[in-house]
Amino acid sequence: MSASQDAISFGAPSASDEAVSDRESKDSVLLELLAEGHSHKDAARVAGVSERTVRRRLTDRVFATRLHAARRVRLDEVNARVPDLVSEALDTTRELLATAANESVRLGAARVLLAQGARLEADELADRINRLEEAVLEQQGWTVLRLGPEDFDDDDA
Repeated sequence: MSASQDAISFGAPSASDEAVSDRESKDSVLLELLAEGHSHKDAARVAGVSERTVRRRLTDRVFATRLHAARRVRLDEVNARVPDLVSEALDTTRELLATAANESVRLGAARVLLAQGARLEADELADRINRLEEAVLEQQGWTVLRLGPEDFDDDDA
């Protein structure tokens, strides 16, 4: 029995298995970095691929869907922290509005809070629009797929 036959009979990974594993590993790094907002150039450098590879991967529907889901998770994590931070910011703003001698400090604090409130409202409206669009599609007989990060778990690949 040859060495290659020994490798096959004992289930050793083939070169193609290792190539797939390497690609999956690099894709995981790319997904994480891109979802965090890193540039294509930086993500490519860290993952050990070219910028062209990053652009090519972004045209792959599965990869793009996984990236979208990863970005949504990141955004949800940030949004989950916002209410507590807004509460603290309101307290700080209230204090600044009452005690700051500088009007521009008071105005700046008020602007930040108003902008954050508008963003929260926009996110809520976007969620409501998504739910309405899904309901319309379902009424028209379409099947709506609701994918979350668990649908793209790398361990299932």
